[in-house]
Amino acid sequence: MLKRILISLLLVAGVAAQSAGAQSKKPKPSPAAASRSSSAAGASNETIALKGGKLLTITHGVIENGVVVMQNGRIAAVGGAGTAIPAGAKVIDVIGEAAYDLTSGEPFKGNLDIDKLAALIHEQGADKVSCIYVELSVNACGGHPVSLANLRDIRALATAHKIPLFLDACRILENSFLIKEREPGYQNHTLRAIVQETCALADGCTLSALKDFLVPSGGLILTRDRGAYQKAAMQAFIDGAQLSGGAMELLATALRDIFAADSYVTDRVGQVNYLWRRLNGGVPLIKPAAGHAVFVDVKAFLPHLSAAQFPAEALAAFIYHMSGIRLTKGPPPAPGQAARGVELLRLAIPARKYLQAHLDDIAEAILYAYANRGEIAGFKRIEDPARSKHEPAYFEPS
Repeated sequence: MLKRILISLLLVAGVAAQSAGAQSKKPKPSPAAASRSSSAAGASNETIALKGGKLLTITHGVIENGVVVMQNGRIAAVGGAGTAIPAGAKVIDVIGEAAYDLTSGEPFKGNLDIDKLAALIHEQGADKVSCIYVELSVNACGGHPVSLANLRDIRALATAHKIPLFLDACRILENSFLIKEREPGYQNHTLRAIVQETCALADGCTLSALKDFLVPSGGLILTRDRGAYQKAAMQAFIDGAQLSGGAMELLATALRDIFAADSYVTDRVGQVNYLWRRLNGGVPLIKPAAGHAVFVDVKAFLPHLSAAQFPAEALAAFIYHMSGIRLTKGPPPAPGQAARGVELLRLAIPARKYLQAHLDDIAEAILYAYANRGEIAGFKRIEDPARSKHEPAYFEPS
């Protein structure tokens, strides 16, 4: 597992660190799995912890809010948020300042902080950065988009340092829609044109098609590097992860239908905005509205519960008990957000599943919970050493 990890720093960019002392010839990243854990002699003795990231592993799937500890130029530990970080380790957190203000009207809170990224590359050395990995419609700050202007700045920085730029494009449709709505000069562009311009700035991308592309399975790994493509194809063959012919045909048909007109994405984002407007003013929300989900500010919703009482889990359980509506705890916050007590609950709207009456039912349940929030008690985690740390946790009232 340790040799096949793609590390992305949450919110703004991913910087997969190569071992210090690796060969001078810079290897190209593989979209299937990219990790540089060379055992070359002469590596740095510095201990570095990459914290608050999304880890895509071959054997354990996706680890949100992951931690990677590098010691002596090698990967020493990989795991979830509870992974021990050695005393004195240098913790790297790259995040745009706008992500800290949950209620501002900033239209592109997903933007990468270019100065922070440039400083990090300078500090670590460009030869130790295998790629910059940018998430579109960033979940950890409320599903907010990355602007094309920001992507162009990232592209310029990546080109200057000869670092590949990859996109997490699972939400590229919503990101493109919000660019069309909010970024000057794009109001008359089609979503297809904005998606093409976005992809033109990248060297490759990964994309799960399950979220927005109306298919039950599959996704895309895109790269301009034929060698990387061949490695990814071989890895899929070895892992038995190839799609059936029918699944590939479904995905091809969905792509043609979605980009034939903007109506599908417009309707989808319109549903999210409708629910956001129903709740705005009555419930503490992340602002402005996003494209794929409505995010509740849990700390403001339940100020009487401390972080140790698992308020997001308690709120989700209360709403499910009262209404049968299932909510999901938002993605783990970046370290800087966690230090400010940021915690989110996500109301993700699946594509082509709900009618407006369903959204009204959801809104009434959330408003009821807020009106009766004093009844919501905290939780405690049930520890079970027999369960894997990658399995969902169990909780009970504290």
